[in-house]
Amino acid sequence: MVMGTVSSLGDYQTCLNATAPDLFIGKYCLVDFEIPLPEQRYFHLWKQDVIKAFNLSHNDSIANEFLKFGEKLYMLHPRTSICIPSTCTDEDARLIARKAIQLAGLHFNTNIKNCETKLDPVEVTFLDILLGLLLISLVLVVLVATIVDFYQRVTSDISEREEGLSPLLSFSFFINAERLVKNDDSPDSIRVFYGLRVITMIWLIMTHVGHVDHVEAFGGLRTYFDLTTKFLTQIVPSGVVAVETFFFMSATLLSYNLVRVSDQKMNFGLIFLRRYARTTIPHLMMIAVTSLLTFVGTGPLFKEIIGKEAQNCKERGWMNLLYINNFIPFDDICMRNSWYLSVDIQLFLTAILVIVPFRNNPRAAIVCIVALLFSGIFGTFISHILYNLPPTCLTINLQSEYISELFQRSYLMPHFHLPTYCIGLLVGYFLALRKYVRVTRKVNLILWIAAISTQLVVVFLPYIWNKGTEFPGLLPSLLFGCSHRVLWALSLAWITIACQSDLGGIIAKILGSQRFQLASRLTFMAYLTNFTIKYLYIGTVSNVIIYNSTMMFNMFASILTATFLFSFVLTLLFEAPFTNLEKTVIRNMRWRKLGKGI
Repeated sequence: MVMGTVSSLGDYQTCLNATAPDLFIGKYCLVDFEIPLPEQRYFHLWKQDVIKAFNLSHNDSIANEFLKFGEKLYMLHPRTSICIPSTCTDEDARLIARKAIQLAGLHFNTNIKNCETKLDPVEVTFLDILLGLLLISLVLVVLVATIVDFYQRVTSDISEREEGLSPLLSFSFFINAERLVKNDDSPDSIRVFYGLRVITMIWLIMTHVGHVDHVEAFGGLRTYFDLTTKFLTQIVPSGVVAVETFFFMSATLLSYNLVRVSDQKMNFGLIFLRRYARTTIPHLMMIAVTSLLTFVGTGPLFKEIIGKEAQNCKERGWMNLLYINNFIPFDDICMRNSWYLSVDIQLFLTAILVIVPFRNNPRAAIVCIVALLFSGIFGTFISHILYNLPPTCLTINLQSEYISELFQRSYLMPHFHLPTYCIGLLVGYFLALRKYVRVTRKVNLILWIAAISTQLVVVFLPYIWNKGTEFPGLLPSLLFGCSHRVLWALSLAWITIACQSDLGGIIAKILGSQRFQLASRLTFMAYLTNFTIKYLYIGTVSNVIIYNSTMMFNMFASILTATFLFSFVLTLLFEAPFTNLEKTVIRNMRWRKLGKGI
């Protein structure tokens, strides 16, 4: 326990399989114990103990050692399991657990988290049926399209294919797989984004896996708390800045593609409709999959983790489709990582309201974008003042009752990411209007050193606060909080412009390599699925996961591999067919070039 293992999940399957014929079967119950702690203080450091709140007769007792966890005890709720006959009630289980803890000389409150037997009825709602039919229908369409495509390949020449079937063939597994693996040799592509997407996605998955947000599934958490205070491991908590790379690339591609066709007539509604459809359809399918996950697994924590995710999607999935889910508490969001899509759509709408009216007047557009950039910085400044926000998401103070509120106030709101988005818009304008930049070798080297050094500072500077010796004051919080996203975006700006201008050397060759193209096309679906795969991994474990470097690396490698494998299949099912169908439907429209790549 003093090493941070405060959960014991027992033997889940043995309990459920226990049978007394004609009498009862095994009933598995999870029991939580609440330690009577003093009222929690806002932004209290983990390393500050709470021992003074207790009257202990022996300072060297095991209880004293346990209480050295200090603030960690507010998020570490001791948990055990109990196996009882199915004829007993949940209240019986609670009374048994309370009596056992009293016999140990402790006076903790006991709560039954969940009780279940293997014969519990499965509740199927009308919404479950509707979502299931939606997914089955899509799979059947893909299957029929693939069979038709295969038949045409066998019986006729490709050039003789019947054009009338082209909308159906947009769902063919073969056609979409061919397009997915095909190399893009277009001279107008921003090739450096291939590698940036993949590296950023790997970094985000590492961050999601490394962050323990379901402590009841883990043991040995003292190792986790110690690792968060190490210098090199700051790359995990600092992964919150990785999402800025996606905002930057999204904005750059938007302005780059719109400005390049500024001489053509633009339809605001069509631009938005294409973007909305491309984002929403695969998003909707993943909401359906997440809502139905309760039927595909089991485990001691399955209902608590996967059940909550599914329930969030059933109750509030509609907010995802309206892209307003970043305005609700973080714990209530359906597919919690989907907040990014909402912010991206909100920033996209803001951007096209600026770019489209001023597409033939770059100076006016740039002035508006710069004004938006500073308004985002000002909004960040005001938020830090009003809510006393930390410089960034720190690991020294992850109080369970405050983290959702803090995360929403300091991370989910669009104004925090507006400066990054605006810098991306400016870079897109520059690449569309000028394409290349010429500087001397010395200046190029200085700018590269500055860009890389800036990124290292943004990633590793939070170590000063995460080591837990002191909490940052208002001035450091304001300075870092208002500048680190801007600095990160500026470093990405130079990397992008330099690589497009043949000033990137080996970095440009690596990031722009065609070997990254396939994985880069999977990053959208990988982003949507990696959180769900992580929760499936945790929710189906039979015993607590002992946190150590080896175990977490294995977990990271497993989830990373599963994410990209599933993303390949789900891209062919949920994303590529509708993208191809959209292109097929509007290919003869006079606006066919608008929105390309957006």
